[in-house]
Amino acid sequence: MSVISQPHQTPRPSGAVATAHPFAKAFASGGLVYIAATSVMLLLALRALPADATSYELGYATARALAQFTVAGFVPALIMGMAVQQSPRRWRFWQISLSVMAMFCVTAALQTLGTTPH
Repeated sequence: MSVISQPHQTPRPSGAVATAHPFAKAFASGGLVYIAATSVMLLLALRALPADATSYELGYATARALAQFTVAGFVPALIMGMAVQQSPRRWRFWQISLSVMAMFCVTAALQTLGTTPH
């Protein structure tokens, strides 16, 4: 008879149910926040261009808008996914989304302050 070792699982308090798919929910929230923020940034960037802008200027403005919030969308989702995975209580999708959105705002503000010339 062979004994198969089972991975060590931390005991949960009685009645506590862990959240199913914490990283999927966190990254879905991060993706939605990224799409919303990038859409607003893209509209503002394209409205600021002159009417006779070249294709290079349009491409540069679009690339900047798409790249602006990449880190700010990824990092909060990763942190929230790890926090929800370790939490003994069940997190609803809207709770994860609000947490990711709040962290996104803080991260985007710090990122913008760090890249703004003084």
